[in-house]
This record gives sequence, C-alpha cells and structure tokens, in this order.
Amino acid sequence: MAEAGEQRLQLGVIGDPIAHSLSPVLHSFLIAKLGLSYEYRAYRVASSELQAFLQQARASDFAGLNVTIPHKERVLAYLDGLSADARQLGAVNTIVRQGGQLIGYNTDGLGFRRALEAKVVKLAGRSAIVLGAGGAARAVVYALIGGGIGRLTLANRTLNRAEELAWQLSANTGFQAIYTCALADMARLNRAIAEAELLVNATSVGLAPAVDRSPLSDAAPLHPGLVVYDLVYRPPRTRLLRQAQAAGARPLSGLEMLIYQGIESLCLWTGRPRGEFYIWAEELQKYLLSYAGKPGRE
Repeated sequence: MAEAGEQRLQLGVIGDPIAHSLSPVLHSFLIAKLGLSYEYRAYRVASSELQAFLQQARASDFAGLNVTIPHKERVLAYLDGLSADARQLGAVNTIVRQGGQLIGYNTDGLGFRRALEAKVVKLAGRSAIVLGAGGAARAVVYALIGGGIGRLTLANRTLNRAEELAWQLSANTGFQAIYTCALADMARLNRAIAEAELLVNATSVGLAPAVDRSPLSDAAPLHPGLVVYDLVYRPPRTRLLRQAQAAGARPLSGLEMLIYQGIESLCLWTGRPRGEFYIWAEELQKYLLSYAGKPGRE
C-alpha cells in the first residue's frame, strides 16, 4: 500500500499527439486500486525529441513507459534490448527500465487477442482484412496468425509497405494466405471487405479530434456477419463503427484492447500477476467509457 509522502516510481506514455490517450486514466485507476507506489503521466514527445527523452528516462527514476503513435517502430533504435515478441514484430509499445537499461516489449498482440476472446470472436479458419501496416498493425496480424486465421489481406495507404509486411509475415511464420492492396484501390479493397469475416482498423484515422473521418467510404461493402474492430478507442463510437452498425455488421471498440495491453504492461513493470488487475477490468471499462466520449486536451 502506497503511503502518503512516499516517493513514487515514474511511469508514462510517450507519443505525438498524446492528448487523446486514456493510458494515464487506465493506469492511475489500477495503481490506486492496488495501492502501488507509482505515478503515471502522459508526455508529448516529438520525433526529434525521442532520443533525448529516452536518454533522460534511462538515467532517472522511471520504471517504464508505454509507447504510442508515431514512435512504436522508431523507438527500437534507442533501446538497449528487445523481447522476442518486440524483435519479431519490429515494434514496441512497452519499455521497462532494468538496471539502467531500457528493454522494449510488445503487449499489443496479447491485448488484442484477449479483447477478441472477451467478445467471443473466433479466428480459426476465418478471413480477415487489416487496415494499416504500422506498429499496431504488425501486432494485430501476428496475433491473427497465431489464432489460426485462414486468410489475411493487408490494406495500406502505401502498397509497398503492406507488401513488405506480408513478406515478413510469410518469412517469419510460414503463413502463405496473405494478400495486399492499396486503400485507394477500391475494386480490390471492396472485394476483400465483401469476403471478410473480420475487419480491423489499425490506422489512426478517426482518432480524436478528427472524429468525423473514417478509413473507409460510405460505399464500402460492410455486411452482416462481419466483425469490425476499430483500434481507435477515442471516441468509443468512431465513424467507422457507426458505418459498421448501419450496415448490420458487428462493431467493436478498441477500448478492451487498451485495457488488456495496459494490464500486461503493468505486470511487466510491477511483477504482479494478471489476476490482481483482471478483477478490476469490468469496473475499469465503465470508468474509461466515461472519459472516452470527452474530447482530448493538450
């Protein structure tokens, strides 16, 4: 139990933008419930400031950091070591300070899988399309393959980046049923959506304050039987999820993924077992929903 006046170890999340992040709310809630001696803050860190910030964190009383857009891939160059998952994914969302060294981990994939399990979304043999090819998309696609997905399409603004990720996936996992298309190639994109049973938005399109944007047009063939999972959790009902609901598809917010990947980060920082945090997950989700609908502020 944290005592009044006790020095607290520092935790935080770095990104740019950062005003949308609910990570400080999430972690502060769990820290308070368990009486832990930690303090969690958000830090807006531009790409040009990333190396200097991490050097400062390495020499300070930071216990660890979360990493969000746009730093999940570029942060690798400034770390002292990587977990096996982070090395395979080429992306980091959690940093642990150990003996003056910064070690990178990735809890996004596990958080995504646990969120799907909580909603009883089956993966084995299914067809999926993932929008995006950045750090979050990498974690998602590896999680999908690990869950037994049958067919996977990667759709990205720049086709060559989707093709590069597809090649890496095939080389690292042996999974061959991977297809790619550009988001602007409407014929191929719409065909992949029409055939899919799961669509995941792993881009930042629709993130507050640009809440009226969607990665898909209103003419996209969203359909009944399709699960649409938007990693964007603020607002909790993005334009994409509203499009999905209007088409009879099943819309799912990224809020639960945020919770489960956050719990995995806390386990790494504190050494506490998951169960101590999981018992608060339902109450935490309701608490976060009260914040998620509010506009983020700098």
